[in-house]
Amino acid sequence: MLKTHLLRDIQGNLSAYTTQKFRCRRCGESFRRLPLQGICPVCGDVLLATVSKNSIEKYVGLAARLLNRFDVEEYLKMRFDVLMRELEELFGTTRNGVQADLLSYISSA
Repeated sequence: MLKTHLLRDIQGNLSAYTTQKFRCRRCGESFRRLPLQGICPVCGDVLLATVSKNSIEKYVGLAARLLNRFDVEEYLKMRFDVLMRELEELFGTTRNGVQADLLSYISSA
């Protein structure tokens, strides 16, 4: 389950998040890239992301518990760690969920 479903889903959702479209709440116009002003150039309303952060992270907790509970291949553990690092880089958070500032990032490198 971990190999065939959870890790693939996390990776696929991560890829979908980085290539997502943005949709206008009012007129429904879709944009491949977020306009610089952050609003719909057609009607001026708010733009919504089509993929949420929660959709990426929905299986992270379950995958972590399965990795800790069962004896799995080292490859799966390493693959999970790589995905977690990618999530941290994308959302700017550390393992405890707090956003890291530039100084602490540099000092930890």
